[in-house]
Amino acid sequence: MQTPQRFTVLVSIKRRPYRPRRDARPWIALLADWPVGQFHPTVARWGAFVGTPAVGGTLQINANPGDIVRWGSLRNVAHPLPKLGGSAGRWYGRVRADGTVEEICSLAAKVALRERS
Repeated sequence: MQTPQRFTVLVSIKRRPYRPRRDARPWIALLADWPVGQFHPTVARWGAFVGTPAVGGTLQINANPGDIVRWGSLRNVAHPLPKLGGSAGRWYGRVRADGTVEEICSLAAKVALRERS
């Protein structure tokens, strides 16, 4: 039985402009696994943000179809209560063969990563 060939696609996600004094630079990561009992998944590789704060840009990473990626950005707004200091937008997605990303919830990402291991 032949194993299916894996090929790499360039994943690109458009991002809006952001305010660098308030928001951190957007990020994207390819996830490796999600160990049992851990709150966050393990990152296999970090991607890049191509653009500027004033005009926005794209998040880019090379991945295989079926891989799980996570992307987002952090807010740098200081708050008197530490728990409320850095709100974040984080999203998960499954890479399709054409390089687009199907957005999924964190539970679906966790299940997909555990099935692959």
